[in-house]
Amino acid sequence: MSDNRNYGGGGSSAAGRSGGAEGMMVTVGVALVSGHPSVYHPSLCVSAPERQSSAVVETRGLAEPGREWDDGSVQSILDFAGHYWWLVFPLSGVVGGWARSWSKAGERRHQRRLELYQVKNQALRIDQVRAEEVAQLMLTHDGVNKRWLDYELDVGKLIDFPMMTDVREPLTVAFLRAKREADGLRPAEAGEITAKSRLDEYRAAVNGYEVAFEVAEREARRVKDSSFTGPERQRLATARKLITIAVDNAATPSERQTAYRRARRELDGLIVLPDVTVAALEEKIARMLGTGNAQ
Repeated sequence: MSDNRNYGGGGSSAAGRSGGAEGMMVTVGVALVSGHPSVYHPSLCVSAPERQSSAVVETRGLAEPGREWDDGSVQSILDFAGHYWWLVFPLSGVVGGWARSWSKAGERRHQRRLELYQVKNQALRIDQVRAEEVAQLMLTHDGVNKRWLDYELDVGKLIDFPMMTDVREPLTVAFLRAKREADGLRPAEAGEITAKSRLDEYRAAVNGYEVAFEVAEREARRVKDSSFTGPERQRLATARKLITIAVDNAATPSERQTAYRRARRELDGLIVLPDVTVAALEEKIARMLGTGNAQ
C-alpha cells in the first residue's frame, strides 16, 4: 500500500491537492479530537503545547452537552413551579404547623425545667433549719433534765417518791430509755443541726422524753410508797428524818455523820440511790462538816 494517501478525496493533480487542503484540515481536526493515531501529514506537525491547547479546547467543547442537560433540568423545575405554584399555600400551612408544634414543645420543655428547678429550691429551703428551732428544743430538753435532777440530787424526794428510781417499774424504764435517746441526739451547739430530717429526729426524741417523764412523775406522786409494806414504809420514814439531820446546819459534825450512815442502812434493800445522788449528798455533808470544823 502506498504511504501517499489522498486525504481530500480528489485526484493526484496539483489543483486537486490544493483544492483539498481545507478538507485535509477538517479531517485532521477530527482525528485530533478522536485521538486516531493514523493521521499524519508533514504540514500539520505542531508542537506539544499547541496540541495540548487544542485538546483542552476540544475537550471543553465536549462538555457542552452536560451543561445543556443541567439547563434542561432547571427548566423542568421552573416549569413545575409555574404549573403547581398553588402548592405553596398548603405546604406553608403544614410547615407552619410543624414550626408551631416545635415551638410549643420547646416551651413545654422549658416550663418543665423551671418547675423542676422550683421544686428543688423549695425542697432545699424546707431542708434548711433555723438555729432558733434547735435552740428552743435544747431549752425544752434542759428543762426536763432539770426536773429529773431535782430528784437525783435530793434524797428526800427520792424517798418520798421511790418509783422514780425503781427500774422494776415499766414507766420508769420507759422514761430512762427516752432520756438516753434524747441525750444521744442532742447537739453540742444549735448550729450543728442543719438538715430537717435531723431536726425532726431530735424533736421527736425530746418530745418523747418530756412525755415519758411527766407520765412517770405523775404515777410516782400518785402511788408514793404504797407499794411497800408497813415495816418498809416505817424504814423509809426513818431514813427521811435521818437525811434531814445529816444536812442540818444546826447538827454537830458527829450527828451528821451518824445520821448519814444510819440513813444508808435504812434504805438498803428498799431504794437504790443513783450514784449521782450519793455523790451529791456526800459532797454536801462533807462541805458542811468542813465548815463546822473550821468554826
